[in-house]
Amino acid sequence: MIYTLDDDESFNMILKKALQNFGFEVKTHTSSEKFISSIKEKTPEMCIIDLNLNIMGEGFTMLMAMRKVIGDKLPVIVMSKRSDNIDVKKVMEIGADDFLPKPLDDRYLALKLQHFFPNNDDLKRATISTFPVLQSHTEGMLCHPGSLKRIEGHRFEFLFDHYYPQGTDLKISGEFATSMFGKDSMVFRVIETIQDVESKSYITTVSREFSREEFYAIKRWLLANLKMKQGSDNA
Repeated sequence: MIYTLDDDESFNMILKKALQNFGFEVKTHTSSEKFISSIKEKTPEMCIIDLNLNIMGEGFTMLMAMRKVIGDKLPVIVMSKRSDNIDVKKVMEIGADDFLPKPLDDRYLALKLQHFFPNNDDLKRATISTFPVLQSHTEGMLCHPGSLKRIEGHRFEFLFDHYYPQGTDLKISGEFATSMFGKDSMVFRVIETIQDVESKSYITTVSREFSREEFYAIKRWLLANLKMKQGSDNA
């Protein structure tokens, strides 16, 4: 069961239909009072709430109140037409598990939900993207195949499907880790995350304290890739 909270009844119905298409039971709410009452009566599997309800910023208050009532175990996704990085960062810091921009995109919703419901076959059919998963051998650390966009000094930019707040330790795997460092994965600290509105993805900047050997490995990798690019341009 998923509970939704949005003061726009028509949007609630759109979201409800999308969630039902993925096999979920859904209970919609248009008021904070009824929403909290439902949670106290029966805890759902997830909550999806709008950031801006009747009053500007009420979603922030709602989220904090929820965490006091139910603790931090229940997954909560926050929605908003405003995808300003400051707002996203704030809701993540006060207790949201993920952020969903409006207007609703069914495929993007499926991508978000699969992280929390990895065994849902309807979600698997809805998208073929790769998602971050919690793996036991990483001691709860998020492990994600990284799509490397840019390297600037000790900072790496990756393109991800999920928002990662500042200070998150992220274990990143992928071709870059094996070709650059000869390892299956590398642990980085998130410096900042900004949303790319057009692609509905997140550009995450990460860094770490590199050893001298790792620093030289980066230099060699950049040099090799520069030569490959020059060769391709001259072909």
